[in-house]
Amino acid sequence: MKKRLVALALVSLVFASSCVNQSSGVVSTSGSEASLSASVSSSSSGDSGSSESSGASVSSSAGSSSSSSSHVSSSSSSGGSSPLPVGSYWEGLVADGSVYGNDFRQDLKDIMVKKGSSNGTNSYKALNAILSKSDTNGTGKVMAFYRNNEATSGWNKEHTWPNSRGAGENKGYAGTDPQVIRPTNSSDNSSRSNFMYAEREDPSAKATASTGWDPAAFGYEGARGEAARIILYAATRYYKVNLSGAGGSYHGNASGMELTNNLTDGSANGTMGKLSDLLKWNREYAVTSCERYRNDYLSGEIPGSGYDYCRNPFIDHPEWADYIWADDGVRKTPVSSVYVSLEKSTLSLAVGDSATVTASATGFHANDWAAVSSAPSVASSSVGSSGLVAIKALSSGSATITVTGQGDVSKSAAITVSVTDPMDRWNLVTNASSLVAGRKYLIGSSGAEGSAKFLSTSSVGTYYQGIADGEIGSGLSVAPTSDMEKLVLGGEGGSWTFKTSVRGDEGGYLACSGTDHYNLVTGADPSLYKTWSVSIASSGAATIKNVAIDSSYKRYMEYYAANSEFSTYSDETSVVYLFAKTA
Repeated sequence: MKKRLVALALVSLVFASSCVNQSSGVVSTSGSEASLSASVSSSSSGDSGSSESSGASVSSSAGSSSSSSSHVSSSSSSGGSSPLPVGSYWEGLVADGSVYGNDFRQDLKDIMVKKGSSNGTNSYKALNAILSKSDTNGTGKVMAFYRNNEATSGWNKEHTWPNSRGAGENKGYAGTDPQVIRPTNSSDNSSRSNFMYAEREDPSAKATASTGWDPAAFGYEGARGEAARIILYAATRYYKVNLSGAGGSYHGNASGMELTNNLTDGSANGTMGKLSDLLKWNREYAVTSCERYRNDYLSGEIPGSGYDYCRNPFIDHPEWADYIWADDGVRKTPVSSVYVSLEKSTLSLAVGDSATVTASATGFHANDWAAVSSAPSVASSSVGSSGLVAIKALSSGSATITVTGQGDVSKSAAITVSVTDPMDRWNLVTNASSLVAGRKYLIGSSGAEGSAKFLSTSSVGTYYQGIADGEIGSGLSVAPTSDMEKLVLGGEGGSWTFKTSVRGDEGGYLACSGTDHYNLVTGADPSLYKTWSVSIASSGAATIKNVAIDSSYKRYMEYYAANSEFSTYSDETSVVYLFAKTA
């Protein structure tokens, strides 16, 4: 126990700035609990429910569990399978997926009611002092929900679950629970009204009941995840609680708080949503340091906080929301296992094509993703923080891309990518050791404005630009046009030849004819220097140098941008590249 208190004390020093600016990554190390320095408005805008409740009496059953659960067991296993690690607070919870839907919700609620004895004991007004400490930035300033920056001097209290939709303001209900109420700029509170939460293409656009209101309306997308986990909490902690005594502007039903996808559901139903978006945000937006601090502070995990409200289980284990709900309502099937899934297991692409595939985690919260291709020269892969996998087809063949989600556990799923090449495709050469006599190659360079220029068949003495899209340095393959010269490599390392299609078998070799820099020619004259050494950097930049007895003819093959031509120079003036025909 002493070690735990020491550890928690250290945590309190590091995270005393409970709601920090996530975008800046700055965390105050001040351990003081500064008093409220912002002026707290005595009235609240919109539907925050600022008016003090009349203190109406509440049934003693309001905050209690409606029934005892048979799924919370002191045993470490259920039905022969071990549950997931849940930590000492949630000890005994069967979280192996065999308990789901409202049964799992009831199990969570039973623990929350048992351990959160402060819930329902404070008044709505008392939240001012609580929030000034749970939502401080460590410098005595209160942080505004939705914005993740310092609140204005007239902040008020935002019902994330609106007063009029069942939160109320009387003791014992969600409207007096600091896990549900957040400090917010008064004007922001007013703009939200009592609309449900929903993701919008333009979060800042004027909201209506039918569109819902986006917590990212003020530019901080992380508010979506934070708001989602609060609503999921309220729908669990106040599940089956009789809301008829909730007070404030709410005069509702006795069925408790529920989630819906119907944005225009009447407020008297005591519902909130949009369910599918809440679940999506909970998966996509990682738990923040602000959420963790508030959870620890309000539940008394941080020594000296003086509170023992119940913890928000979806901050501890975001994946548990998917144990209770599916996108269309309360879950009706068990979570059979903990796994990562991809929306498809196979994918067919043509060279040059791109695709995205979504990865998702079931039974755990993946806060870090990785994607590895078994054949990166065939198909490259990358994955974002939300599990969106980007795949690029580079050359013909097959590649297995393994996507791993890492969080409470680590799980993987794989997709097989088949890449075909319907066109004449040529790949960038990045290693001279891969050069093969008898194989065809293109010689190219980056011309004006980054366009790709290739040695052309249009001239014999001097070679002009071919046609290709894009910049050579940024692409790994090209599809040549008919006027781009395809050279057959001959000879061997250190003394290569490049045979063209312009001349016959005897004379069609690239050669260096003299000291003048306009001297890249083809011909059969033995005096012409037609052999070349080739070295290639890992970036693909090639050095192609004429092999000559006379040192004055040892020149580099280059691209002369001013005249749009390939030629030879006494020193390196521009980078050239080799592209090899795919097998």
